[in-house]
Amino acid sequence: MCVNWRRRFLRVALIAPLLVAGCIERTLHDGAATYRFSSWAMAGLISAGLLSIFAARFVPTRTDGWYRFTRKVRWGLISVGVVAMILTVVMYSNGVLVSSEGFTERVGFFGEKVHRVKFNDLQRVEFVAETSGIGRSRTTNYYFVCFGKNGTPDKVPVSGSCMQAALPEIVQGLKAAHVPIIDKVPAE
Repeated sequence: MCVNWRRRFLRVALIAPLLVAGCIERTLHDGAATYRFSSWAMAGLISAGLLSIFAARFVPTRTDGWYRFTRKVRWGLISVGVVAMILTVVMYSNGVLVSSEGFTERVGFFGEKVHRVKFNDLQRVEFVAETSGIGRSRTTNYYFVCFGKNGTPDKVPVSGSCMQAALPEIVQGLKAAHVPIIDKVPAE
């Protein structure tokens, strides 16, 4: 049994964001490492989004028989395309910069949340986990709670792809600055 090209395209359009979402590249500039999503991954995601919107034009317009869901398929393809383009903008704005003095993390739409942490200004760092949700929809998010020398805490999320890639270098910088890292994640 042969699957028609429209179904194949829909499957590829839905899976494409998952295939390119984890591609992080590390660049060095003046002793600082920058972790960002690869440009080819962002180009692939924006191409998949544009192709999905373009493919919505070719969904047949008949409303009888097998084609009764054509409006939903069209809007589904357009929605997939718009979501892919929004994800591309979010991927472009996320990143982590790690230097010998500290790290800076930008997350969100156009880097709306920025966390700047200097290693020498830290008293201690606590690694914590927070679980939210009910029943099967529980999710666990991990954070660094960075306590400055004045005692004020700054909660930095550790769950992003760029941050996950930069984590070994950040821990190495914390150890080099003799900042104690306290693990408060309960053992499972």
